Amino acid sequence: MGFIYSLERIRNGAIPTLSAFPVLREEIMRELRAFPAIVAGSVYGSSMRGDATTRSDMDLFLVYETAERNRVGHMLRRLREQARSANISLHTSIHSVDEAAQTDRYGPSFLQTWQRMRTSGLLIGEPERYYRALFPYDVKAEMSTKIERYVAKVRRQHCQYAALPRAPGWLDGQLERWYDDSVRPAHVYVNVARWLLLWRDGVLVDDGKRAVVRRLLASGEFSSVHETLVGIHELDSGYNNLLRSLRRGEISGAKYNQAVHALLDNLLPANVLLLAEAHRLTSGNLNPITVAA
Repeated sequence: MGFIYSLERIRNGAIPTLSAFPVLREEIMRELRAFPAIVAGSVYGSSMRGDATTRSDMDLFLVYETAERNRVGHMLRRLREQARSANISLHTSIHSVDEAAQTDRYGPSFLQTWQRMRTSGLLIGEPERYYRALFPYDVKAEMSTKIERYVAKVRRQHCQYAALPRAPGWLDGQLERWYDDSVRPAHVYVNVARWLLLWRDGVLVDDGKRAVVRRLLASGEFSSVHETLVGIHELDSGYNNLLRSLRRGEISGAKYNQAVHALLDNLLPANVLLLAEAHRLTSGNLNPITVAA
């Protein structure tokens, strides 16, 4: 569940080991705790839960004193270099105190995320103090808006991919661009499962990947997304097998690229279909949505 790696990255061994995630997590938290300009922050997601895979990134959230922008920038460059040396993609969500008061990046569901950080002993400060925008909304409205925005995002991703010129090296180039931006098309279905459950229940006790997918598939209320979600999950699992086969020398690089190309040709439109139906369910529109090819 996560990155689809370029052939060049795999051949260069630039894929993280499972042991690298807890080491980097502790290095980053040590830096954050020692930096007075950081008023709130944590590593979160799979790195916090302890269920990261070799296809995961690492999520970093922080708020810093506005006047310390330059010093914080220097620190972030160090952290990114540490992550790069461990072959881990560092996905950052960073705001100054002034920016945090104005952004709508975080909604009320993040109160639950921050509480998980706090329970895990990783949270620095009290982020709730800085994100004023999250309080006027409820989780249901937050998830509806999030899904609506994400539909547009995955549509653009699909269209951009379909329009790529198929020149030599095009697939490696695209996969590396997605890696640099921490874009994970094979992770979309996990996010959709989380957001639909939050939209319905308002809370998510266990936000782990397997737990949310299992709960969504057990819910009759979301039966209209089951087939698409299962199909995407199978593509994701198939990629795990493909990656193992390549790393063991069981298939050629050419065969790997052919299989990845075919996988993306199926995965990206399936992501659009899944998000479109999730949007229909959460917007109250009972009419089926037609997805452009």
